[in-house]
Amino acid sequence: MKKYLFITIVFILFAFKADKNKSIYSIPENAFSVTTGDIDLDGDNDIVVGHRIMVGQDSPIITILDNYQNGIFEIADTIKSFYGYQYNVLLAKINDDEYPDIISLRVKDVEGVGQRYIRILYNSNGAFTTYKDFSLNTSEPISDVNCGDVNGDGYIDIVFMSYRGKFWGVLYNDGIGNFSIPEYHITEGYSPHAISCNDINNDGRDDIVICGQETEVFYSYANGFNKIRLNPIVFRDQVCISDFNNDGKNDLLTLWGIAAGAEISSFIFYKNIGNDSLEELEEIVLDIYSSEFHVRDFNNDGFKDILFETGMYKGFTIYYGDGSFQLQNPQFIPLPAEEPKEPWRKSYCADMDNNGYQDIITVKTLEYSVPNNLEILYNNGNGEFIQNPVSGISNIITNKNQLSAYPNPFNTQTTLEFTVDTPSLVELNIFNLQGKWIYSMDEEKYLGGIHTIKWNGYDSCGNYCESGVYIAHLRVNSKTQKYVKLIKLK
Repeated sequence: MKKYLFITIVFILFAFKADKNKSIYSIPENAFSVTTGDIDLDGDNDIVVGHRIMVGQDSPIITILDNYQNGIFEIADTIKSFYGYQYNVLLAKINDDEYPDIISLRVKDVEGVGQRYIRILYNSNGAFTTYKDFSLNTSEPISDVNCGDVNGDGYIDIVFMSYRGKFWGVLYNDGIGNFSIPEYHITEGYSPHAISCNDINNDGRDDIVICGQETEVFYSYANGFNKIRLNPIVFRDQVCISDFNNDGKNDLLTLWGIAAGAEISSFIFYKNIGNDSLEELEEIVLDIYSSEFHVRDFNNDGFKDILFETGMYKGFTIYYGDGSFQLQNPQFIPLPAEEPKEPWRKSYCADMDNNGYQDIITVKTLEYSVPNNLEILYNNGNGEFIQNPVSGISNIITNKNQLSAYPNPFNTQTTLEFTVDTPSLVELNIFNLQGKWIYSMDEEKYLGGIHTIKWNGYDSCGNYCESGVYIAHLRVNSKTQKYVKLIKLK
C-alpha cells in the first residue's frame, strides 16, 4: 500500500510542475455564464459554460469541461443545437435519476419574432443526449433564471424574470422532468434586475426574492404567494438568500454598484428575525464597484464570506465574515491585465481541485474568439489564490486516518470516524458544494483515540438532504484539520 501511495504522490508532483499553468483554458467565444457540478458522479466538480449565441451564429451555446484529475480539465462536449442568451446557466436534478441536468434558455424565431423557452438538457450517465423545450409563452427577453423547490413537493422548479417585460414567473416540476405552463406575476411599475430562490421561513417551500428599483419577498404558501415589500427607496442590482450568521434561518444579502467611475458599492443585509419578518441592517458602503457577488466560506472557519467581482475587470475582492453581519479584512485578488479588455466577466465559486477550499472560476465575455478565456484561481487554504490546482497533495501525504467515512457513497446513514492524538475540542461541520452550511456537531471534548459520529443525511433543522456531494470538515481546537467528501445517494 505504501508503494502505491508513493507512486501516486510522485505522479501528482510531476503533473504539477511550477512552470506548467493549469489555470487557463481556451473555450468557444461569447462565454456568458458559468456553473459547476458533478456531471458524471465521479466525486469532483465539472464546469458548464453558457454562451450568448444569436440566430445564425455557428458557435456552441453550451461548453462542458470534464474534471478528469483533481482540478485539471478538458472540453468534453459542446452543444450547438439552439440559440439563446445564457444569462445564468444552471445545473440541477430535474428528473428522477441522480445526474444533474442543464437548465438553459432558448430563443426560437417564429415569423420574425423570438419566442422564449426553457430548454432542459437531460443528463444520461454524464452525457447530454436528449432535451425538451418548455414554452414561456412570451417574446419578451428573459433576464435571469434560478431554481428551487417552490411548492415543497421535493422537485426542483424553475423561476425566471424579465427586465424589459417587468414580470417574473414559475415553472412547476412534475418530478419526472416535465414542467407546468408558466405561472406569471407582474412587478408593480419597476423592472426587476435579479431573482433568487431559497427557503426563508423554514417551512420546506422555497421562497422568491426579486430586486431592482424595489426589493420584494414572495413567501410561498399552499394557497399562493404572500408578498412583502422591503425598503422601496433602495435600488438593488443583486440579491442572495443565505444563512449569513449561522442561526439556521436564511437572511437576504443585497448589492448595488453605485457608479463604475466612483468605484463605490452599497451592501445591505436583511436579518431574518422569524415570523416572515426581515430586519434591515445599516447600509455598508464598500470602496469597490461591483454588481455581482458570491457567498462562500473561503477560509473554512465556519463563517460565510463574500466575494465581489470588482469593476474595471481588475479582479475580485473577498470580505471575510465573523457571523455578525460585518464585512472585514478585504483581500484583493487580481486578474492578469488583458488586451483587448472584455466587456465584463462572469464567475462562480466551488472546490475544483478537491482540497476542501473554494476556488474561483471566471470566464471572459468577449464576442469573438480569444485564447485563455476561462481561468481558475485555486484556493490553497493559506489565503492565496494560485494558478495551479493544489490537488490535495498535503492531505495525501499527512493523512493518518484523522477523518474518514463509511459507507461512502451512502443512502441513509454514514459513519464519520476521526482520530485525535490528545484530549481535544472537536467540531464537525457539513457543507454542500456551494458552501452552504448543512449540519454541525457542536464542539465537544474528546479524549485521544479513535471516535465515530453518525450522520443520517438530514440538516440541522431536520430537513432531508437531497442526494449529491457534501463536504465534512473536522475542526480540532478551533482549527480545520481534515475534510472528507461525502456522496449521498437517493
